[in-house]
Amino acid sequence: MNDAEEALQMKSQIAVRVFLEESDLSNAAAIAQSVKEHLSPFGDILRLETKTYWKIPNWSEIFLIAQPVATIKPASAFNGILSSLGEGWERHGAGDEEYQWAVWNPKSGCTFRWQQVRWAHVELFPEPRQPD
Repeated sequence: MNDAEEALQMKSQIAVRVFLEESDLSNAAAIAQSVKEHLSPFGDILRLETKTYWKIPNWSEIFLIAQPVATIKPASAFNGILSSLGEGWERHGAGDEEYQWAVWNPKSGCTFRWQQVRWAHVELFPEPRQPD
């Protein structure tokens, strides 16, 4: 890996938002742990939260931030996460090593690993810069 690739690798993060039709937060937290374990081959999990979705109170939201592992290019980690979670993603920015995002909705021909999922969003982005 050259210096430019290494610098890019260190700056990328992937945010995953998964919305479940699940009002019991303990059940949602169990699914969140399963999502975390499932995505760990693609990156280090820096943050994991589970909460009631403010817009639809009988749904839960899982929010996760991953940093791609050093042996995988960020876009490859992003693609791997999408493939491992489900089929039928609506993709944006494909091919960009720094910024891509995708949305999953339940519709004909679309499947998701956990059947309680009603909507998902995955975003690859440069790590936010910290002030000096």
